[in-house]
Formats: sequence, structure tokens, C-alpha cells
Amino acid sequence: MRIVVEDVSPHVRVIALNREARRNALDVQAARMLTQALVDADSDKAVRVVVLTGKGSAFCSGADLQELVATSESEIPKAFGELFRTIHHLGVPLIAAVNGAAIGGGFGLLLASDMAVVAEDAKLGTPEAERGLFPLVISRFLYENLPQKLAHEILFLGKMLPVARALELGVVNRVVAKDRVLPEALQLAEQIASHSGAVLRLGRKALKGQMDDSFDGAMTFLETKLVENIGLKDAREGISAFLEKRKPRWKDG
Repeated sequence: MRIVVEDVSPHVRVIALNREARRNALDVQAARMLTQALVDADSDKAVRVVVLTGKGSAFCSGADLQELVATSESEIPKAFGELFRTIHHLGVPLIAAVNGAAIGGGFGLLLASDMAVVAEDAKLGTPEAERGLFPLVISRFLYENLPQKLAHEILFLGKMLPVARALELGVVNRVVAKDRVLPEALQLAEQIASHSGAVLRLGRKALKGQMDDSFDGAMTFLETKLVENIGLKDAREGISAFLEKRKPRWKDG
């Protein structure tokens, strides 16, 4: 199973990405399964907090590039757009327990979460530009979480964001040893879950509702642009070069 779901207490649910061999990369099926797991958690009135993590050594390495070159150009953008819409419209708070690399879409999952506990050796960033892609869908979350000039440095250069810098900027809440990530996230979750579920849902909906008009429009626009990006010859070249472990030969088209 690409997703593992576990209720660890009466009011806290853990959703774990479970593709260790692919560093928890999101293919269309995994993205849709994660979306459904979040919808199910939101529909369960007993659940007050969701913790999102990854099995194995990585949190999430982003889109599955092997699948991206083999599928319809619109499938992954649609699946990613729906996933991030679902996160935005959740009633329950979402905590990211980032046990390892959070790259590309995985970095987006961290940024879209309400709180984040991160391993001190985690790799955070969006290297898509090196692969003929642009992190379009998650660019919205970089703008919400980071100073604009720093966001541009990460987006255009494909630079990583050091964990210590992420903590300094308030992008993450806690930085701990790898084996403490999930326990620390669960401790935060239990503290939140001690509050009224109705109040938590009302509050989160209110916080996100302030941005609903601009958010949904932005997601639709960014999905369209990602379809265009995937259709470029340089996107195919960049992905092929990455998979073949060589430098890309750009054609600017």
C-alpha cells in the first residue's frame, strides 16, 4: 500500500507515505490515495489532528519522475492540485513529521501543513529547475512561508534550504534528531487534540477561508502552467538527464 493510516489515539491519526523504494515519491495513485486519506480523516468527527509522515529514510521526494514521463501530461498536475486543495480546505490541523528529505512536492507538503517537526539532517528544497521543470504548484506555499527574494533564490536556483535557516525563519516549528521526529509531532498533536474538535475545525476553516478566493484560482492557474511545463521538450530532456545521471542538453523549447 502506498499509504498507511493509523489511529494512534482516540483523536490523532497518522498518515504515512509508504513507498520506501522510491523515497516516498508521489505518483498519481499515491497522490490520490493521500488525498482520499485526508478527506476520510476530515470526515471523521473523532479525528482532531492529522500527522503526516513518511516510512523509511525520506519524508517525500516529490513527484515520481519515472511516472511523469510515462503518463498523460495533465494527470500529475491534476492529482497534485487536488491534493493541495484538499490540504488547504481541511478542517483538522495537519502536522508534518518530516523524518528525512522533503524535496519538490514533499517540500510543498511541509509548507502546506500547519506545523512541522523536522529531522536535523533533513534535506529541504525544490531542485526542479535542474530537471527541466518549475515547482509551479508548490510555488504558492513558498510565497506564503518565505521572504520573496529567498523564495526566488530557492525556486530559480534549485537551492536547498538549510534546516537551521528554516527554523530561524519560522518555516518549521521543531528540529530534532531523526528518531525523535514522530514522537515530537505526536506530542504536539496530543496537545492540540486536547482541545474541542469543533473549535479546532471552526478555527482552521476560518484561517484558510480568508484566502479561499485567491487560493483556488491560483491552484487552477498553476495546474495549467504545470501541464504546459511538462509538455516542453526541455522538461523531457531534464527528467531523462536526471534519471540517466548526466547533465541535460537544453534546447530552450
